[in-house]
Amino acid sequence: MRWALALWALIGLASCLTEFPKVAQDVGVEDATPPTGDATATTDARASDAAGRLDAREPAVDVAFMDARVRPTDGAVQPDAAPPPGPDGDGDGVPDAVDNCPRVANPDQTDLDFDGEGDTCDLCPNGGVALDADGDGVRGCNGDCNDAQASVFPDAAEYCDGLDNDCDNDTDEDFATELGQPCTVGQGECVAHGHRVCAPDGRGTICDASPGAPTDELCNLLDDNCDGAVDEGVPDCCQPGDTRPCGQDVGICTTGTQGCDAGGTWSACDGVPPVPEESCDGLDNNCDGAVDEGVLNACLQCGPVPEEICDGLDNNCDLHTDEGFDVGALCITGVGSCARDGVKICHPNGHGTICDAQPGDPSDELCNGFDDNCDGRVDEGLDDLGTCSAGIGACANEGRAACGADGLVVCGALPRDPGVEICNGIDDDCDGETDEDFTVGAPCIGGLGICQTEGVQVCDVLGGVTCDAVLPSPGDETCNGLDDNCDGVIDEGATCGPYVAQTCHVWLVWADGQPAQPAADTWDQCPAAADDDMGAARCTSSRYDTAHPNALFWDMHVQGDMNGGDQLGVGFTCADARNPDLASWIQSHCALYLGWADTNGGPGDGAAAWGPCPAEPAGESGVPIQRCTSSGLDGRFHAFFLGGTVGDDDDLGVAFRCGDAADPGRAAGLQSSVRAWLAYDQDSADVNGGATWGDCPGSERDNTTKVRCVSTHGDGLFHAIDVGAGNNTNYTFGMGLSSR
Repeated sequence: MRWALALWALIGLASCLTEFPKVAQDVGVEDATPPTGDATATTDARASDAAGRLDAREPAVDVAFMDARVRPTDGAVQPDAAPPPGPDGDGDGVPDAVDNCPRVANPDQTDLDFDGEGDTCDLCPNGGVALDADGDGVRGCNGDCNDAQASVFPDAAEYCDGLDNDCDNDTDEDFATELGQPCTVGQGECVAHGHRVCAPDGRGTICDASPGAPTDELCNLLDDNCDGAVDEGVPDCCQPGDTRPCGQDVGICTTGTQGCDAGGTWSACDGVPPVPEESCDGLDNNCDGAVDEGVLNACLQCGPVPEEICDGLDNNCDLHTDEGFDVGALCITGVGSCARDGVKICHPNGHGTICDAQPGDPSDELCNGFDDNCDGRVDEGLDDLGTCSAGIGACANEGRAACGADGLVVCGALPRDPGVEICNGIDDDCDGETDEDFTVGAPCIGGLGICQTEGVQVCDVLGGVTCDAVLPSPGDETCNGLDDNCDGVIDEGATCGPYVAQTCHVWLVWADGQPAQPAADTWDQCPAAADDDMGAARCTSSRYDTAHPNALFWDMHVQGDMNGGDQLGVGFTCADARNPDLASWIQSHCALYLGWADTNGGPGDGAAAWGPCPAEPAGESGVPIQRCTSSGLDGRFHAFFLGGTVGDDDDLGVAFRCGDAADPGRAAGLQSSVRAWLAYDQDSADVNGGATWGDCPGSERDNTTKVRCVSTHGDGLFHAIDVGAGNNTNYTFGMGLSSR
């Protein structure tokens, strides 16, 4: 079959040489022009095609056909005599059966090394083995000079292993200066000689000799144990003819001389007399470095042991001091009150002990049951001892005293009856304590407010206690959270009105059909934008403008119907970086209330409540509809749903209240000093930052015109305005805050 295919290929090749365009057209090749390009591109393409062929394990093309291709036969074969072409998978015009690269297009079928594989897919187009048997990444045709060793390939690191690792035709050339050189190992009698050879890891050379085994050291001038020293540790080892001093120059002894005999051992010491025994004479007779050892008594002296006497010393050297004497025993000297306790000490002569106590000096006899004058008698001659006192404190009473039985002084006076203890520096109840029921001397604080001063408790003229603190003079009351006039009330009167107007805000908000926002921190853009933002939620607040200190009202435009799905809300906030405690107290103790009633259904002007408000901040009370909310003392917005349409004859009410159970006077003074203003205009007037709103603030009541206005009166009650006739749209509301 192969020869038939080769023959067909020969015929086909001859036809290609004579009529290549026609053949290319017959087999479906679009461009029969052989591929062009530089040598590098061709080589890369061939390597890529060859890799693809190897991965696919394609068989090589028959050599006979290749010979026929490169050596055309004489004469042309007519195309109609060739068998029909077979499949052509790579589309290069050469059937797969005779294509030397059937999966890589190579119409010219070039095969420069005549190995049956086209150069386009030949991994070794110039000839050679294409395998990498040792897996080192280099094929035989690419210069691997030993494909059985993974460590051998061009440019590999050269090892000392008998191989040409880098394929440069030299073996172990990096170690040539060391290999075969003489070398030694070991020392002393263990020295062995050899030559340098490759190390086991191939990275260097080692000596191929092995050192000898060490032996015990002998006296022979050799290093038998191979430790670098000669004859060390061999007892009495010497060389014949050597001499050395011997004996010792200690005590009464002198030195001599030793010689080394023919056997290498030292002779006896010549010129040294025998060492005598030690005697007690202050000399080192036995020449051991010690004097009179073993012949001294217990006191390390020559002769008998001394006798023990009482002197605080160990005279007989038995490690005991003054044994046989009663040193330290208790003793008494003198009689009566003159008697003194002591202990036995050594007598100055050392032959006994005496008591170290000295008797006391006698004194006059007292009535105490003692022999004060040391005459052996007790309390003699004490029949009258002068005046005496019975009782303590206010109960004390005087009389005459005499010495009674058992040495007790008896007073002829009787104590008075005790009274009730009062604060006066006297022990009134005669219990030995003075003013014990009072906190005399305890720290205290006197005065009120800023006049408070530290002191201590002292007795007053009424028998009680008072604080002795010296109080400063009070000042004028100002709004600062302090009791400046020291009357016990903080910021009372109308002093806080201007402060509240400058540091606090009252807020009014409206949302058109918005869901509830209970206790919200913001209302749409409010308070980031205090003015009406023209959105579905509107907001305005009072504020203090330093550029326009008389400005009072700030407005909000409704511009739409106010009906049942809408919400109205209020807020009250205070902030002062210089006095944050005062601002926080005002915000948390004062609230702004807002009420709405449908069709004049409100409780009227001066009402204490608006529907269920303030008992229930958001609720309603039947018909007519009444709704109410408050700012809630938390600096947040609080709102209510209207539940109806704001229009003709509706009522709006506003109230401002302050309360503090711990300091009601302060809260009442703050409430009475502040006015919160609510204004309404039916025609959407714009008075933002205005000092007045219609007749307001000249008139604090509803003036029954399209412009309506009302303010709180400092009484904590609701004050109302009538919304009046209108078209239920395009309202303007204004808010203001001032002092009363």
